[in-house]
Amino acid sequence: MYFIKYYPRKERLRDRTMNDREALPYYIVLSAFGALETALPRGGALTLNLWNLLSVFVSTVVFIAGVIYCFRHNGGKAGYDFIQKSIVLGWVVAVRLLLLYFILCHLAGGLLKGWLGQSYETDSWVDTVLIGVMWVIYYQRLGRHIRDTRRESGEPPVSDYASRVCG
Repeated sequence: MYFIKYYPRKERLRDRTMNDREALPYYIVLSAFGALETALPRGGALTLNLWNLLSVFVSTVVFIAGVIYCFRHNGGKAGYDFIQKSIVLGWVVAVRLLLLYFILCHLAGGLLKGWLGQSYETDSWVDTVLIGVMWVIYYQRLGRHIRDTRRESGEPPVSDYASRVCG
C-alpha cells in the first residue's frame, strides 16, 4: 500500500529524489477524481438552485484560500516543488479523507436533512456547509504535510538524479 502512505513520499519530496514522471500518476488520478466529483450531480437532482450556486462559490473561495495557505506552508517564494508536493500529497490526503467524506456528507448530512425535513433530492444549506467543511479539512491537512517537506537550512538538496541530468 505504498500508494497511500505519507512518510515515504514526504521523505522523497524533502530530499528531492522524486521526478516529475513519478508524480504524473498522482496528478492524473487526482485530476480525474476532481473532474468526476464536479461532474456528478449530488442528491440525484439535475436542477440548479441557490444552494448549488452558493456551493460553487464556497468551494471556489476555499480552493483559492487553500492553495495560498499551502503555498505559504511550503515556504512561499522561497519554497520549492510546490505543485509536485501538492499533487502527490494531495492524492494521499484525498484518499484518506474519502471515507470521512462519505460518512460526514452522505450519512450525517442525510440524517440531518431528514431530521430538518429537507428533501434528499435537492441541495440545501446542509450540503453547502458540509462540502465547505470538507474542503477546509482537505487544505488544512495538505498544508500540514507540505510544511513537513520543508528543509529549514536554506537550499534544498540536489538528488543524485538531478546531478546526473543537470551536470
